[in-house]
Amino acid sequence: MAEARQASLSELAKFGFVELSTTVSKLEQLVKLVGDPARTSVAQLALCADPDQALNALIDFAERDKTIIKRILGKPDSALRLCLLFGASSALTDFLRRHPAQLATFEKSSAKLATAEELNATITAAAAAALQSTKLDDPAAVSAAVMASWNALRCAYRAELLKIAIFDLSQPNVEAGVPAVAAALADIAGAAIEAGILIARWELSNSREFGVFAADEVAATSFAVIAMGKCGARELNYISDVDVIYVAD
Repeated sequence: MAEARQASLSELAKFGFVELSTTVSKLEQLVKLVGDPARTSVAQLALCADPDQALNALIDFAERDKTIIKRILGKPDSALRLCLLFGASSALTDFLRRHPAQLATFEKSSAKLATAEELNATITAAAAAALQSTKLDDPAAVSAAVMASWNALRCAYRAELLKIAIFDLSQPNVEAGVPAVAAALADIAGAAIEAGILIARWELSNSREFGVFAADEVAATSFAVIAMGKCGARELNYISDVDVIYVAD
C-alpha cells in the first residue's frame, strides 16, 4: 500500500503538483463533489502553470456550485480552459468568485478575440445602462447612478479581460498569439477610457457637485485621450501601466 501511494505521489509530481501530501485527498474531495469529470480533470490540471492553485480553485467553486463545475469539467475543451485560467490568474479567479455567472464563458469556444469596435460597444453599453432611468432631480440618485456605472464598467472590463486571458492560455503556439493578445489588451484599455469619458460627461451634465453645466455645453467640449507607449502601439501586457495624455479644447 505504501509503495502504491508513493508511486501515485510520484505521478502527481510529474504532473507538476507541489503540495503532494494533500493533493490525493483534494482530488478525492473533488470526485466526491462532481463525480467522474473530476477524475479526467487531472490531465488538464497537468497542463496548468500552477496545478495546486487550479485544484484548490476547482474545489472552492465546486463547493459553491457543483452543477456548473461538473458541466464544465464534463467536456475536455471547457475543462482545459477552466483549469488553465485557475492555474494562471488568482486575480481573475477572484473576479469569478464575485461574479459566478461569468463561469458560462468557459463553455464557449475562444477561437477569436473581439474587435476594438466590439469591445467599445460592449463596455460603453454596460456603463451607459446604469445611467438610464435616473431621477435627475434627485442628487442622491444621480450619485448612485454614477457609482453604479463605474461598477458596471469595471465588471464589463474584467469580463472581456477574462475572454482575452482564456484565448491567450488556449493558444497552441503561445508566442505566435502574443501580437493579437497585446493588441486586444490595448483595445480593451481604450474601450474602458471611452466608457469613462461617457460617464464623466454625463456626471458633469447632471451632478450638482461640479456646478451647473448645460448638457449641450458639455457635449460640445472637445476632449480626447491620447494613448502613449505600449498602449498606443497596441503592445500592452496584463500588468502594464496605461500612459495617457488628456487633451481639452
